Amino acid sequence: MNASTAVPAPGDASVVVRLRCAPELVELASDALWQAGTSAVSEEPADVVRGISAAESAPSAPAAVELTGEVPVTALADLRAWCGEVAGGVELEVVELDPAWADAWCEHARAYRVGPLVVRPVWVDATLQPGEIDLPLDPGPTFGSGSHPSTRGVLAAMVQRVDGGERVLDVGSGSGVLSVAALLLGADSAVAVDIEPAAGPAGRSAAALCGVAERFEFCSGGLDSVDAEFDVVFANMLIGAIEELGARIRARCAVGGTMILGGFLESQRDRALAAVQPAETVATSNEDGWVTLVLAATR
Repeated sequence: MNASTAVPAPGDASVVVRLRCAPELVELASDALWQAGTSAVSEEPADVVRGISAAESAPSAPAAVELTGEVPVTALADLRAWCGEVAGGVELEVVELDPAWADAWCEHARAYRVGPLVVRPVWVDATLQPGEIDLPLDPGPTFGSGSHPSTRGVLAAMVQRVDGGERVLDVGSGSGVLSVAALLLGADSAVAVDIEPAAGPAGRSAAALCGVAERFEFCSGGLDSVDAEFDVVFANMLIGAIEELGARIRARCAVGGTMILGGFLESQRDRALAAVQPAETVATSNEDGWVTLVLAATR
C-alpha cells in the first residue's frame, strides 16, 4: 500500500510527501500531516495531481484525493506506519515538487474570528464590527494562515486570560500570531522564541503590521536564551516538542502564572500535562481532536 519513489538522505532536514486516500479519509490524513510537522497542506483530486483528465479516468475507479505536505525526515517512519494502519488505506509517496505547491493554500485562506480578534492573511479583506481587533498576517508558505484548530484553541484561551499588563512568552512562535494577538489584547510585552530561521522575520513583520513592534522581541537561540519569568507562557507545538521542552517551559512561567499549551491530540493530553509539572489544570478544550490546556503554575 505504501509507495515511495525516492528515499531521502539521512542528512535531509525535510521531505515533501503525498498522501493518497478516499475523500472520507481526507480530514484524518490531513491531521496526520499536521501532526507529523507540516506547516501547510495542499489538497487536490488525485487525477488533477497526476495530469489525468476526466475522460481518461476509468468510470468505475473510486474517487481519490491527494494531500501534499513537507515533513521532517525524522517523522517519515512514523507517518508511514500510520498510513499502514488506517482502515480503508492511505498511500504515502515521497516526491520532489516545485516549491510553489506550498502556496496552494493561499487562495483558500479566509479571515476567522476568535473573541474580538479578526485573524486574516493580508490579501484577505474583512469588515470589522465595533470592538473587533484586526490581526493581519503575512506569513508566507512557511507558516500558513494560522487557522489550524490548535492555533484557534490557544487564541481562544488567550482571549480569556490576557487583559492588560502581562509579560508573555511565545514558545515555538512560528508566524508570530500568538505573540501579536497577546499584545493587541493588552499584554505589556511579548518575547517570541523559535529555532526556525524564518520565524524571526515573520514575527517582526506581523508585529509591525499590527503596530506593536516596539513591544515585540524575537529570540533565535531557543528557550536557553531566555532567563526571565513570565506571567503567561504559551506553546503551540507537537507533543514531542512539548515533552522535550516541558521542564524549561514550566521554569519560564512565574508561580501563579498561566501556561497555555496546544498542538497535540486528545490521546496525548496526559503526556503534555506530565511534561510541565508542577501545575494545576484550569481549563481544557478540544476542537477537531486538537486539545488546548490552560494550566496554573504551582510550587
